[in-house]
Amino acid sequence: MIATSTEAALQDQILNDIAGPDPAAHELVERCGRPEGVSLDELPMLPRVATEILLLARDPDADLARMAALLHHDMVLAGHVLRIANSPAYLPRTPIVSLQQAITRLGLSTLTEISLAASLQSGVFKTPGREELLVQLWRDAVATAAWAREIARQLRNNAESAFLGGLLHAIGKPVVLIRIASFENEFTPRPDDATVAIALDGLYVDWGLALARHWGLPEEVNCAIEHHLEPVPDDPSLLPAIVGLARHLVRDSHNVEADSALDADAAGNAPAFSRNLAGDPQGSLLASLNLYPEDLEAILGHREAVQLQVSALLL
Repeated sequence: MIATSTEAALQDQILNDIAGPDPAAHELVERCGRPEGVSLDELPMLPRVATEILLLARDPDADLARMAALLHHDMVLAGHVLRIANSPAYLPRTPIVSLQQAITRLGLSTLTEISLAASLQSGVFKTPGREELLVQLWRDAVATAAWAREIARQLRNNAESAFLGGLLHAIGKPVVLIRIASFENEFTPRPDDATVAIALDGLYVDWGLALARHWGLPEEVNCAIEHHLEPVPDDPSLLPAIVGLARHLVRDSHNVEADSALDADAAGNAPAFSRNLAGDPQGSLLASLNLYPEDLEAILGHREAVQLQVSALLL
């Protein structure tokens, strides 16, 4: 009996840590459960074309011809690639009218990013009834990926891995949302998006890591999913810290946009965007990446390009 009481108390503490004081969020978290008790068959499958793109991205002998063959077999994806290739983010001098033109102009790395993003959005980020929340989740995922790539470039790190880690760091959120959708009609009233978001924030790391391992993603990406909230000190892989900093850039950019506070204030202080990053926990991330104020300013200088890329990848 004592053991049972202890276990119950521990479970209550875990629920409080995840869901806070919201009883509706508590119930959602309890019903979702933990990934350890779920059959792998219940997890979403990685879209076939995304699997092929990931394999191609990890193949040192990959070339444009293989990517072209892959795109020619999926005309929906090919259409997305053409549309994105003609967006302001990629500034074509003349309109790109054929898939071959897009392949030649964009190159393998950019094509891989575009194709993977498009296949993931159409395959995983789809849950009827929560469209507005899913759009926000997808926007944040793409923005985190774009910022992570800029941070990696500033560090002369692997920009492709950074983009992938940023794109997938919160892949557990749509997974949890799919589970909630399977039983939420039993709730009266139906949980609102704010309550659902509490459950997503509490559960997404564990579910995302389970999904990543199920999909066979690179271990470096798994590590970013698991540790981006609290990167491990002295970790030889910088990816968790890169993704963690990118995530804060996304969140701070939301605040800056809301306040229209990108320019220096009347007192001549630094822009709000970079001033926010000087505090914790972002300050520890900057230190762990050995980034100096001038490095951060250089990264923030790509803000317009990041916004254009995010807009292009919102299908």
